[in-house]
Amino acid sequence: MNEPKLPPHWEKRIDSRTGWPYYLNHLTQTTQWEAPQLETSGNINNPATVPPDMSTNSHQTGHEGTADSSSLRTESGSNVSDGSESSLATIISIRSDAESIHGKIEAFTSGKSSKEYKYLEEMMIRHLCKLDSVEANGDEAIRQKRKDAVNYIQSCLDQLELKAFANETQIE
Repeated sequence: MNEPKLPPHWEKRIDSRTGWPYYLNHLTQTTQWEAPQLETSGNINNPATVPPDMSTNSHQTGHEGTADSSSLRTESGSNVSDGSESSLATIISIRSDAESIHGKIEAFTSGKSSKEYKYLEEMMIRHLCKLDSVEANGDEAIRQKRKDAVNYIQSCLDQLELKAFANETQIE
């Protein structure tokens, strides 16, 4: 099968969870399920080829979110290295995805035995595992951002558990 040529700064990767390809834009630090293609004018055209059972166009770690250039700087204002930039972009993406799930937690109205509870808990735990795999490589700014993201996700899990308990108590 002849693969279409990708625009500059794009890379094709395979999602380890689904086996589906996704595409990483190194300039904007975003990913998407659709393969970007160059038009003759040089503009990027994204055909709609979303894998089944995916509720959004973003990759599993919230790849629709972008890492703005100010967030890719250390606290002192200096630019981070390429490896650190990638780690920081990953942390930002995971945190962004967790924030979107947090909205579902705030609207949660069932108990612990519900499928919704199990789904929300599983997704947040997966985000914790993803954060655990991000290497700080001695960079204090990355270590702190990762720690902040872990604390945020843990507080979301605590909120989910409290809501489930409160909902079960109201039912009885």
